[in-house]
Amino acid sequence: MISNDTYQSYLLRFWRDSPHSAWRATLQSTVSNDKFIFTECGDLFDFLEVRLITASEEDAHTDPGTADLPVQHDDEKNYPL
Repeated sequence: MISNDTYQSYLLRFWRDSPHSAWRATLQSTVSNDKFIFTECGDLFDFLEVRLITASEEDAHTDPGTADLPVQHDDEKNYPL
């Protein structure tokens, strides 16, 4: 299994309900299938930045022998504003 501190993969989908409505995004982990829903692009970018920073910090504080960290399995997380 690939550790989540060296590899992260997501499927990103954008959609809107009508030509004049705001775009929304769903980010789905290809590893755990967790889904994250965003109504603002800034929230999506903030989420990704936090995930990458967290992975980097875990890498800095993790013994190389324990690098395979467990992946969180939640059904769905919503991030509306």
